[in-house]
Amino acid sequence: MTLSSLFFRLGLGFQNYQPSKSLFETFGKGAEVKEFKYQGYMIQYCDVEVGTGQGEPESDMGVDVTTIARGVENERTYDSKKNYTFPVNFEFDDATLKAGRGLDLALTGYTDDQGTVLLPPMQPGGKRILVAPPQVAHKGKGIGCLFGRDDKCLVPPTSAVEVYVELLGIAY
Repeated sequence: MTLSSLFFRLGLGFQNYQPSKSLFETFGKGAEVKEFKYQGYMIQYCDVEVGTGQGEPESDMGVDVTTIARGVENERTYDSKKNYTFPVNFEFDDATLKAGRGLDLALTGYTDDQGTVLLPPMQPGGKRILVAPPQVAHKGKGIGCLFGRDDKCLVPPTSAVEVYVELLGIAY
């Protein structure tokens, strides 16, 4: 087995992948796209479906979600999890949660320093798409960079990230 085939089997291969459609195109047709400023950067989102379940995700809670994360620049879906449970206050550098800061924002929402709700928290049953710029999504470092090389990343350092999330429920 060659080194490149090993990397490909481990999900680190960079050749022969098919570009994926924008998550807005796939899930958000007809939904209103909104934007707000977060730490000086513009974030876009749309609620594909507003949840009607009880509760909202908060720190120290666990949530059940289905997620898809996609690099905008290289049109590559790089992470997808179905019915996955994790704590809301996860560490963003955790390799198992590649959707990063976009997933956290999409779930918990965002209220500015003046108390204005710019992005409401999701409720169970909700579906949302959020686009975070590279500085917010992965701190401009890229995601899944092979041996730390900027030219061999699942998501390049200059790429925004699209995250689709379905909040299935509050786990704990």
